[in-house]
Amino acid sequence: MTIQNDRLLNTREVALLSGLAPGTLARARVYGTPGYPKYCKIGKSVRYKLSTINRWLNEQTEYLHTSNSGSRQL
Repeated sequence: MTIQNDRLLNTREVALLSGLAPGTLARARVYGTPGYPKYCKIGKSVRYKLSTINRWLNEQTEYLHTSNSGSRQL
């Protein structure tokens, strides 16, 4: 196992960065919902690597408006 200089975030911190509710992240973990970031378990604690969150946020599609029809990705 390699330890990298990568900060670990808790669910509350990821929620603040992403704009998602902590409960949404918890449900995504419980149900294995695709499209949400991977996480680590350290004992009973759930942690997310900052690099994983940054990559996940950068992979999200950006739209010019809320309509799916005719919307252009940025």
